[in-house]
Amino acid sequence: MSTFFKYCLIFLTLLSASPAAWSQTVLISEFLASNDDGLADEDGDFEDWIELYNQGEISVNLGGWYLSDDPENPTRWSFPAIELSAGGYLVLFASGKDRRDPAANLHTNFKLGSSGEYLALIRPDAATIEHEYSPLYPRQRENISYGLNMGTAAILDDGDRMRYLVPEDSSLGDSWTWINFDDSAWERGRPAAHLRTVALSGMPATAPPFHVTFMVRGPS
Repeated sequence: MSTFFKYCLIFLTLLSASPAAWSQTVLISEFLASNDDGLADEDGDFEDWIELYNQGEISVNLGGWYLSDDPENPTRWSFPAIELSAGGYLVLFASGKDRRDPAANLHTNFKLGSSGEYLALIRPDAATIEHEYSPLYPRQRENISYGLNMGTAAILDDGDRMRYLVPEDSSLGDSWTWINFDDSAWERGRPAAHLRTVALSGMPATAPPFHVTFMVRGPS
């Protein structure tokens, strides 16, 4: 019987063990900084977008809150009075069109940089950072969103044997997804034990949120 491989490029946002890592009420849960043919706005344009998530137990009125892509200008774009319900999500466009009608799609007055930049949600005092990607979020891929790990999904079974690599750069390109790719130099193990070890080894309990990319190959 022939063996084929299942491939996965896993973008994991791994938060530290400290409860402070999730102490924010509203999070920038996801964003897309290079939208070519995904979600279109009301004009039919494929603009960048940002998703917020209220993980609190009460609704939050975002009126007077800010989004900014510049740490030196925390009041770059302000929200109109709009309620974000407990456990609710809000998607707005980072299009540069600057639209604030709470009854329609919201648009910031800036766009997101696919090469990586600062992004923050700031409270109305213009000083308290509710959530940020700092100093820069990593370089983004076209039509692939980026954000927090809001849940889990089984990609490999605990009993699978797999090889994995934490790449230092993008020199492999997509070659690692080829069936005949030589992964003999990669680390080997089972996902349940090894992915957690690689991700969390040596990280202090007070470490801030950080991002790790895994390349994983496993027999199916």
